[in-house]
Amino acid sequence: MDISVIVPCRNGEPYIERCLTALLNQSFPAERYEVIVVDNMSTDASLQKARCFARVRTLQESKPGSYAARNAGLRLAAGRLLAFIDADCEADPHWLAAIHDAFEQQETSAILGGRRFGAESFLLAAFANYEHEKARFVFNQQDPALFYAYTNNMAVRREVFERCGEFPQLLRGGDVVFMKEILKAYPCRTVRFVPAALIRHLEIDRWYSWPRKMWIYGRSFQNYSTLCQARTLDNRARREIFRQTLRRNNYSIAQAAVFFLFGAVTTLAFECGRRFSLRPPAR
Repeated sequence: MDISVIVPCRNGEPYIERCLTALLNQSFPAERYEVIVVDNMSTDASLQKARCFARVRTLQESKPGSYAARNAGLRLAAGRLLAFIDADCEADPHWLAAIHDAFEQQETSAILGGRRFGAESFLLAAFANYEHEKARFVFNQQDPALFYAYTNNMAVRREVFERCGEFPQLLRGGDVVFMKEILKAYPCRTVRFVPAALIRHLEIDRWYSWPRKMWIYGRSFQNYSTLCQARTLDNRARREIFRQTLRRNNYSIAQAAVFFLFGAVTTLAFECGRRFSLRPPAR
């Protein structure tokens, strides 16, 4: 088995069918991958809908948290590569092929793929373009403190888990803490950003969905940064990424002004999440 796809799910009924349909219609040969849905005690019809897909393996994890669910899937998985996506995401038809091709480079330990949102309004497209440029910038650095992770589009060699252990079972940020463990064991250059391994985050379908998500990410950062070496980009790097986003996408002056204004809103949301996060990290 080449690839095991692990999908944690808690109350993902609005999206799970679309997620699994996309996963089962990949250009990658069906006999070379498996799909495992780990239900994290859903109270809706998520598990029942997942069981309607004959090629999907399902199990339940009673310990709360998506990382506990992912770890349960890891123990069942047979693939030499472990790919992670969330139940509210839809994979591009060539997602698995791009992941497989990325690991043809033998030194690659983990990859993070490209992400778009559930709608392509100007603002959501601009936010996605900025995140793309940010990932390109960060993963071309050699500074482990800047590296981050997102398990709605991530793939890792099995031997990396064997060497670094499973995901820390935090409520949030376990993927970033795990990434820091990878970078203790492997050079930064072995972690790659692969835009062609593309997914669409269906939950983010209004412009205000992204600032709201950034607020959550800010809270998460404040928690996991107490457990590992992590820092955010400085203002100079952010300006360079913003300029690169403008150049690559040929935005007009008016579009750039709107993008800058709402980009400032998302940055403020992240910083507010950081500064007003009072909860201690879950262990």
